[in-house]
Amino acid sequence: MKRSNILLILLFALLYVIPFLVWMYFVYAGDKSYTGISDKYQVVKIDNPDLTANQVAIDTQRASAFPKREMLETSRRSYLYYKGNKQYLPEVSVYGDTIRIGKAQDAKDKDLTLNIHMAKLKTVLLNGQVIWEK
Repeated sequence: MKRSNILLILLFALLYVIPFLVWMYFVYAGDKSYTGISDKYQVVKIDNPDLTANQVAIDTQRASAFPKREMLETSRRSYLYYKGNKQYLPEVSVYGDTIRIGKAQDAKDKDLTLNIHMAKLKTVLLNGQVIWEK
């Protein structure tokens, strides 16, 4: 084979290999999905019949690890997400000092854990029942 043909084959291989490697990085090692929210909310209502109280992880400590590469100001250290094999954003709506959380958007995992990190949280309701109070 001529040297120019080998070079052409290598260039075509690089044309497809580099985008594939970049895509793999963003799929498996890219940023996680977090919903950053304000610290002013005190009540969380979760409307997800697929969740049990054991599948809700609540953290009210201000010193916990903040997500990497997040560009929120330090006063907004509250966030929530569903965790399974990947992390998923929840459906969120706000009413006064209450946040209503629905199912995970585009989730394909069966057993998801809802992780809530809010410093001023006072009550968590799951499908109308109180599962956590401060």
